[in-house]
Order: sequence, then structure tokens, then C-alpha cells
Amino acid sequence: VSLILVLDTGNVTEEYNILVQIGIFYIFARNITSNYFKRRNYFLIGVLGALSFFLRQNLIGAFVSVAIFLVYKRLSQRNFKLLGKEIVFVALGFITVSSMVFYYFAVNAALEHLLDQFFVFNIIYSSTTLIQRFKAMFIGFWILARSGFTFIALGGWLYGIFLSLRRNGEKFYPLLHLALIGFPIEVILSSLSGIHPPHYFLTWLVPMVILTGLFANQIKKILLLALIVPMISLPLAVLAYQYKPDPDYRLCKEIGWFLLPSFAYFECSNTKVEATKYIKAHTRESDSVLAWGFGGSLNFTANRLSPTRFTYQYPLFLEGYTDSKKVLEFYEAIVENKPKLIIDTTSTQGRVPPLDKLKRQNFQEGVVLVEMEKVFEYIDKNYKKVGLIGEEGWVIYEEK
Repeated sequence: VSLILVLDTGNVTEEYNILVQIGIFYIFARNITSNYFKRRNYFLIGVLGALSFFLRQNLIGAFVSVAIFLVYKRLSQRNFKLLGKEIVFVALGFITVSSMVFYYFAVNAALEHLLDQFFVFNIIYSSTTLIQRFKAMFIGFWILARSGFTFIALGGWLYGIFLSLRRNGEKFYPLLHLALIGFPIEVILSSLSGIHPPHYFLTWLVPMVILTGLFANQIKKILLLALIVPMISLPLAVLAYQYKPDPDYRLCKEIGWFLLPSFAYFECSNTKVEATKYIKAHTRESDSVLAWGFGGSLNFTANRLSPTRFTYQYPLFLEGYTDSKKVLEFYEAIVENKPKLIIDTTSTQGRVPPLDKLKRQNFQEGVVLVEMEKVFEYIDKNYKKVGLIGEEGWVIYEEK
């Protein structure tokens, strides 16, 4: 029930990481309760930790939770020799995957781009104020509170701490301890950027499920049903709404706002569908299409290549990251590959300036370098506006 609140149309990085989180917890829980050391299990934990890291750096919450728990346990036992072995094999697994990733990008002459975008861009992207990070945390709790999951999981977390302090949690060892550590870590990691799209909070679900299971295990079944039934009714009703023929766009947005503070968890409008149809009808598969703004998924749905590696142009306007070299590279790619169509999607997401000169004057959410004016001039000279598409009013430009 809570998954629909944070799935955010699906096919997001955090969605795939759920399997990695479960894998890390499962392997570690089975291994730590056995009485002998299994090298392959610790190696696999390192492998899964690296996979989560290269999906996105702040998805390593489960890996960090296991590391903290392992170090605490071995130090409390004063078993330094075993701790050393475990660290070595976890590190070997992590390094093995990392080496393969770096080798692949080096062979394909893309190592510089990997380092630039995966490390430099993400560090700058995550640079924000403490207030913004607390705001992101609040948004996450607000979103998941709509199914009641927040309250039950927090109850389980507090109860789990109580059990651990009284040393009565051995029945649930070690999953309880991993969830107690992992939940706050996932909350912190997901809020580092201060940005709060719903799918960022998918990482909370695994530790929250464990904590909810603990809480449910400790209270009467009748009381549990009394809590859960009202909590799931509204999300399920709204989920069914998206299957209604020709849903009303305005009502859809209002329902979406009630469930989420700033995003609808399912796409209310037909804009992307209509834009995809238009692209397919007016271009060939060999043509390139530039989705201006945050519409890079159009290249996938329409099966058309982007003329540039900057399928999302937000990095080109991010202060502290963008520079003349990157903008000129973007400009040269546009000139060389000549997109057949340009779809301006900035009416949906405002962190990239619109192509329309008058509307662009009010843009204040980023920095526009002098070199970017060459891009605007080229588009003004070589493309013409032919109309709007969809309920969100994406603007279509064709070659003159």
C-alpha cells in the first residue's frame, strides 16, 4: 500500500535497489547467526554494497547498517581477528565490482565522464542547507503517513529500542538491530540533497517493513486490523482512480496533492503519451529528438536518440558544476546532430529555463552562462514553434 505512494511512476533507481537491500540483510542475518565464518557471504555483501553504491551513492544505507552493526558486535566481543577477516572479504567484494565498473568505462573512453558526473556533479547537487535536508525528511514522513506506515514503523522503532536496552530483543536478532540502525541511516541519506521526489523514500521501506512486523507481532490482531483497515482504504481507492476511463486532470492533481505534498504518485496528464505519438508520427527512427528540460524519457518512449549526452539539461544550469566547456560541448552536439524536433518540457519542471525568450527572462533557479546564449540563438534561428501538446502544454519546435 505504501509502495504506490513512493513508486513515482516506476522504473526508478531506488526500485531496483530494494532487491539489493533485502539481499544484504538476508545474507548477513543468515551468516551472523551461524557459528562459523563463511568467506563467500562477506564477499557477496561487499559485491551488493558496491552495486548499491554505483546505482547511486546514497543508496548504501543497508551496507552501512551492516558495517556499523558488525563493527559494534565484534568490538564488544573483543574479537578483533574475526573482524579483520570480515572486513577483508567485504572489501574484496566491493573492490571487485568497483574495478569492473572503472575498467568498463576506461575501455570505452568514458572514465572522465564517470568521475565527473558520478562524483563531482552529485557532490555539488547534494550541496544544500541543513534546513532543506530537514524539509526533505519531513516530506518523506508526510508522504508515507498517508498509508499509516510512518506511525506503525516509528512505533516499531521506539519499541525495538526499548527491547534492545532491556536486552529482550534476541528473539528478533539480528534483523531488529539492522532495522534500528538502518532506518535513521536511510532517512539521513535520502535527504542529503534536500530534494524530495517521492521515489527517494523507497529506501525507507525495507527497514520500515521489519519494524512494522515487529510492532504487529507485539499487539493484538484485532487492534492491528483496526489500525490498518482505515489506513489502507484511501490509498487503494485513489490507486483504483487511475484506471478510470479519461480521468479528470484537475481532480487527478488534487488527489495527487492530498497523497503527496508536491508530486502526484501517478501521472495525471496525457502529455507524455501525446508527445510520444507526435514524435513517432513526425520523425524517423534515424532522426534525433531533443527533449529540453527534464523530458529525457521521451527519447526512450519514442525510440529516438538524443543529439547530446546531456539528455537532461539541468547540470548545464547548476551553479558550481556547469562551465563553458560543458555548454560548448552541448552546443556543438546540437549543431552537429541537428535534432529533427525539440520538445520543451519546462512547463512541468522549472529548473531549466524555457526556450521562449520572453518566458526565459523570469528564470531564477540556476545560472545561465554566456555560452548558453549561443544555444538559444541557434534554436531561434533554425527552429520554429509549431504548437503545444498535452494538458501540461509542452512546446513543439520543428526545423525551419
